[in-house]
Amino acid sequence: MPLAATGAQAQTATVGAIRINAAPLVEQGWGAFVDQARAELQRTLIETLGPAYQPNSGTTLIVTLRNMWLASYAGGGSRQSDGGASNDYLDSVAIIVDRKGRELARYPILSTELSSSGGAWYRPGVDQLRVNALARNNALWIGRYVKGGGSLF
Repeated sequence: MPLAATGAQAQTATVGAIRINAAPLVEQGWGAFVDQARAELQRTLIETLGPAYQPNSGTTLIVTLRNMWLASYAGGGSRQSDGGASNDYLDSVAIIVDRKGRELARYPILSTELSSSGGAWYRPGVDQLRVNALARNNALWIGRYVKGGGSLF
């Protein structure tokens, strides 16, 4: 299905349920970060969708978290070969399905945040803050696409 045609259908739909599939991250060994990313994504999606989210009505938004990368944050160079690869990534796909399970829209999302998004590398809990930043960023992009490309807020 072409994305443009299916995306238009989803723009007018109410999201009645949000399901987050984090199995790929579990398989990759992300441990406690999986539940954290899932919870932050869920919380931010509900907030971002606002009135478009009405539990038990309309379509279902299924988000699959496919990959996550946290940079080592040890480098200081401006080039990747100097250790300057300083971006974190969260790769997901958001799919909207109707009550019969038919796909209405599909949105691949690659969120990027600076590895410094959680603050100083020596700060306690910095990696948890980085994961939260990625999940929030991902949810904001999903919300933007689901609501029809309007404002992020």
